[in-house]
Parts: sequence; structure tokens; C-alpha cells
Amino acid sequence: MITRLPTLSADKSALKIQSAFRNHQARLKLKNQAVWQLHEKLEYSSEQTQAKILHEKYVCHILHEARAILKTLPNNNRIDLSILHHIYIIGDLHGQLADLLHIFNANGLPAIDNPYIFNGDFVDRGRNSVEVILLLMVALILYPSSVFLNRGNHEDIMVAAQYGFQDEVNRKYRTCKIPLLDLFKDIFSWLPLYSSLHTGKSKLIIMHGGISDYIDLEKIKSLQRNRFQQSLSIYP
Repeated sequence: MITRLPTLSADKSALKIQSAFRNHQARLKLKNQAVWQLHEKLEYSSEQTQAKILHEKYVCHILHEARAILKTLPNNNRIDLSILHHIYIIGDLHGQLADLLHIFNANGLPAIDNPYIFNGDFVDRGRNSVEVILLLMVALILYPSSVFLNRGNHEDIMVAAQYGFQDEVNRKYRTCKIPLLDLFKDIFSWLPLYSSLHTGKSKLIIMHGGISDYIDLEKIKSLQRNRFQQSLSIYP
């Protein structure tokens, strides 16, 4: 599911790149090249044998870099849409790499004027959960101000053990499955819990599954989210 939200007309001057970033376009080009190269590598590796998957050292490097960014983020991704024309909100991917690649092909890569919210449930059920979450982590690393990730109920190691992600990691990375699963577990625990969109006139809350009327968002903002690595109850 892709949802496109209109926002207030943007002042073009607000989107101009400051003179200090005169090499910004060149940097963006390099970033795009890097994403597409990994994009192609993951698409290829997802269809290959054990020997052709992305090497574990690159997986670890991506996850360590992404975790460092996630640790700096609050529980709430606060997104100011007053200077943007749109934002894409992506629902459950569930390991469907083809869907994620189609989304990027159809709508463009993340950019300062092309932001994305991925609203949880990146893994499980599909055959390419590893590739999906790695591509999302790379997008976060390269475009931290344009990629917003919400935690879903499947970003939980107990749920992942039942619905396919753990088995996929075990199968694809037999020799290093335990440290990789520990890394993924930590990544899951550091994902922000929800996103809030501010347009200047209104505020929207985007989260996976919604919340009870009795939940206090201020309390959610103050939670030490990384301490909640497992859910008390498991819902598919």
C-alpha cells in the first residue's frame, strides 16, 4: 500500500541548497549510485544460491552503521511537511523484495524532496526478509532525513522466530547466524515506535497497528524503547 499525502504549497526558497553545500548534487549522485548498486546486488543475491548472497561482513557493516543512527533517534519520528509536497507511506513489506524494488522504481529513491515512511513489518513470511531490511537500513544510512522507519509487531525476535525471519537468517548465514540474529534483535529494539506528520495546520500520527484511546503519547515518547526487545504477547 502506498499513500500519498498532500501538504501545503512549499516555498521554493525553503528547498534551495545552501551555498556551503555546493557539492551537494555530486554527493547525491554518488549516494544514488551506491543505493542502486546495492539494490541490484540484493535483487541478484535474493535469487541465487548460498554462495551468492551478500557477504556477512557487509551485512554486519550495514547493521552497525544503521544502529548508530537509530540510537540517536527519538521514539517519535517528527516530520515537518510544511515545506514538502508529499510523503510516501509504505505498509507491510513482509520480506517481499520485489515490492520494495517496485516502490523505488515507480516513485524514485528517497531524497530531501521525496521522503518515505516505512510503517513496520519489514520481515517474516516473504522469502527475502534479509534483503528487504538491509535495503531499508542502507536507505536510512544514506538518507537519514528522508527515510523514517516505524517498528511493527514483526520487528520482534520472538515473532520472527515463528514466522520465518529467523529461519531465513539461519539458512542464508549458517556460519554466523547467532551474532547476526543478535544484531538484528538490537536493530529491532532501536526502531522508532511511530511517526508524526506536521503540516502547519494539522498533525497526523502514523504507527503500526494503532493504539488504545487510553495510551498516553507523552509516556510513549519517554520509554526506553531498546529495553523492549520482546513483546509480552505475540500477534501475527
